[in-house]
Amino acid sequence: MAGLQKNVYPLYDELKELRGLNGVKDHLSYVSSKQEAYSKRNVAKYLKKAIEQYIYQRLKKYRRSKFEI
Repeated sequence: MAGLQKNVYPLYDELKELRGLNGVKDHLSYVSSKQEAYSKRNVAKYLKKAIEQYIYQRLKKYRRSKFEI
């Protein structure tokens, strides 16, 4: 639980600022449906990796659209 609080919750707070509470709910629903059995032993690590990749992809998409002419 300490891993979630320290490493994962701040990233989901960032997602909440970017996409709102429904964005967080949608992301959690998506990653839980894609989670493999082997990753269920370390949920904090799995969620951290998933949210980091998601935020990175959203920022990359935002930057690309911002600078298109």
